[in-house]
Amino acid sequence: VIINRQTKQVTYTGTYYYLAHFSKFVRPGAVRVRVSGGPPDCRCVAFLAPDQQVVVQLLNHRQAPATPQLEWRGRFLSLRLPPLSITTCRWPAAGP
Repeated sequence: VIINRQTKQVTYTGTYYYLAHFSKFVRPGAVRVRVSGGPPDCRCVAFLAPDQQVVVQLLNHRQAPATPQLEWRGRFLSLRLPPLSITTCRWPAAGP
């Protein structure tokens, strides 16, 4: 958060929103899950939450859309991430 002391204008940065995603969806007790692959300039981090939900945070650094495909225990999720975006996905960890 950037505050202009003269004008009192508040500017929320991309980092602010990125951390907001983490604090809202990745709660205490969550354990990081190994992630592999992914499109260039797209960061992905995954967690197993205490409520047995998988939480995946995706950050698209590109000026173009990204199309990652997530896989968990034989199930697939294809996404289209807007340019310069943050996306959070959640689903039950229990497999089919």
